[in-house]
Amino acid sequence: MTKEKMAYYAGFFDGEGYIGYGWRLRVEVRIVNTYLPVLKQLKKDYGGNVYKRSKTPKRHKPLYDWVIVGRDDVEKFIADIYPYLIEKKERVDSILNR
Repeated sequence: MTKEKMAYYAGFFDGEGYIGYGWRLRVEVRIVNTYLPVLKQLKKDYGGNVYKRSKTPKRHKPLYDWVIVGRDDVEKFIADIYPYLIEKKERVDSILNR
C-alpha cells in the first residue's frame, strides 16, 4: 500500500468515518458515502462489507456503508492510516486504548 493511498484513506475516514462499538460491543470502523468505488476499494484492501442503506430519501443519492468489525481487522486498517489521521486520532486512541 502506498503512502498516498493510506493518506487518502485517512482523509476519507477523518471526514466520513466512525470508530466505536457495534453489535455485541465489538469494535467497528464504518465509512458512509455516496461514492461506491472508494468503498469497494476499501473492501478489497481491508475486507469487511459494503451495504446499501435502504432508508435514503428519494431526492438524495444512494448511501453506502463500508464496515469492518473485530479488533484484528480494525487494528490493521487503523495501523495503516494512523500516521495521517487528524480529526479522529484522539477517538481512535480512546477506543483502541492507545
